[in-house]
Amino acid sequence: MTQTFIAFFKEKRIFLIISLAFIFLILFLSGCKQETDSGTLPAQDGPSSGNDEKNPSAVGENIVLPLKTEAGDFYSAFGWTDDHTFVYVTESNESANVFSYDLKKGENRLLYKSENPIVSLYISPTGKYILIHSSPGTYKAKATVIDTKGKEIFSKDIMSLDLAVEWNPFNEHVIALTAFSETWEYDAYLMNLQEKTFADIHLPMPFVHWINEKEVLYLDWDPSWMEHFAPLKKYNLENGKSEKIMADVYYADALEGDGYVFLLVRDHNTATYNFYTRTLKKIRSFSIPHLTNFSDWLIPYFDYIPAKKHFLTFQPLHAGEADVYNKKFQLVSYSLDGSDKQNVLLEGAENEPLSCSPGGSYCLYGFYMENLINLQTKEIVPLLDFE
Repeated sequence: MTQTFIAFFKEKRIFLIISLAFIFLILFLSGCKQETDSGTLPAQDGPSSGNDEKNPSAVGENIVLPLKTEAGDFYSAFGWTDDHTFVYVTESNESANVFSYDLKKGENRLLYKSENPIVSLYISPTGKYILIHSSPGTYKAKATVIDTKGKEIFSKDIMSLDLAVEWNPFNEHVIALTAFSETWEYDAYLMNLQEKTFADIHLPMPFVHWINEKEVLYLDWDPSWMEHFAPLKKYNLENGKSEKIMADVYYADALEGDGYVFLLVRDHNTATYNFYTRTLKKIRSFSIPHLTNFSDWLIPYFDYIPAKKHFLTFQPLHAGEADVYNKKFQLVSYSLDGSDKQNVLLEGAENEPLSCSPGGSYCLYGFYMENLINLQTKEIVPLLDFE
């Protein structure tokens, strides 16, 4: 069923702007190797980086970097399948290729080869499966799920300009997909890897977050797009009923592994993060300075490490306008284990995408995930040798 897209720009306006800029940059750099941008690394008073061929301890004992790519040029890394193995994509004139890289062994493993461009990868909560979003045509998408050995589990062609993918952390055989048309109308589907099915479903909004095996969380944005806040609701996929949970929420998410929900509300010069259990029992709250972004507020990049119950986010040093803010950011870890512990992991960092390993030893970092952060030594090391 096709539903009129009401909230894409409202809920994901920042994502869309960054995505468009990212696409144009990729086209510009096509066929060329990336060059080091000193702006993506911390300032001199921040953590140091190192060439680990000369200093292997820079990223930890028995870690092998730089990465030696195969079958084309490095496109991007996308996340972790275990605490020392991440996946990345290379591109050549002939194909796009998905590799895994073992940091301890320094070994590449080809998992998947595509004749079509690869748009993105999505890794299942336990790291057992990888969903590959490739693009056979302008208004066509292909969703292919493989395991970490490269065996294809399921594949489906979808008429779509773009896809939103939400893996069910309570049953990783189930994936919610939202397919957008060129007019930003959307269709929603449920992919079941165990049953090998791909079925139409109704979703009240295109972007949802699983809070249990059968229910999703969403913000019920007004069609006028004029409001900054919306009611937070949960939707039951089995009976089709929605239930209002809270009013006037700016942003909501569910943290993979624990089901914690965090709600972001803005108050004057601060953004307040509230964390709840799946039963909406509040467990923690903290506030950071916020930056205005066009007509909204900037949400800094973040990630969550379930094994340590740590929420990591970049935060500005003071409030202000994002386009004139000329300071760096702190990367701060907040504990969600019932304590009020927090720890500044990096000073003088850029606000860029972050993907941390399951055990919390390392994080991929950067718009191409082209850097590795050692969370123990607080050092940043490029994955590639750009010299």
